[in-house]
Amino acid sequence: MTITQLAQLCRVSPRTVQNALAGLKKAGAVIVEPQHDDTGSTLPNLYHLCIAAPETLKDSGSAAA
Repeated sequence: MTITQLAQLCRVSPRTVQNALAGLKKAGAVIVEPQHDDTGSTLPNLYHLCIAAPETLKDSGSAAA
């Protein structure tokens, strides 16, 4: 999917998608992997979403004794 296609899907501008991706990259939530073919020509980047497993929720109530 291209940035333009993603922007259309989200009903925002391509610049908004680019800015959002840049923010996610800066925050460490997305890793961008540049791609090249055998001749060195550039291909579309791969984007890896970094999702950590949620921590186990602690019981906020007191246990019955």
